[in-house]
Amino acid sequence: MSKYNAPSCNALPSLSNVGSVALAPKNLSSKLSNAASAAACAVCAAVALLEAFVACVVAVDADVAALLSDVDAFDADVAAAVALFAALVALVAAALADDVADAASTNKSHLALSVFEDKGCEPDDVCAVLEM
Repeated sequence: MSKYNAPSCNALPSLSNVGSVALAPKNLSSKLSNAASAAACAVCAAVALLEAFVACVVAVDADVAALLSDVDAFDADVAAAVALFAALVALVAAALADDVADAASTNKSHLALSVFEDKGCEPDDVCAVLEM
């Protein structure tokens, strides 16, 4: 055997715990604090996930409220358009009634003026004569 060759051992490894203290973690408290820190981080992550879920629910609620207000606004716009159309119809009807009234009053005054002008007197003079 040369001096650089290690002896070969064909035996099965030992199941004893002799020397296991040397293999144990040296900083057991830091390992435990790391585990506790990881657990705390997991709780914080769960809380953050819950807050994100609540924020999503609030956002969906706001979207639904905006959609409903858009529907209400559309309904108000339709009602305003109907009211404007009704006002336009009323204005057209009033203009037609005014034209009819003007035509009727013009016809009567024209008739009276044409009758009295042929005789050469003013209508006021005739009325004054009739009242006496």
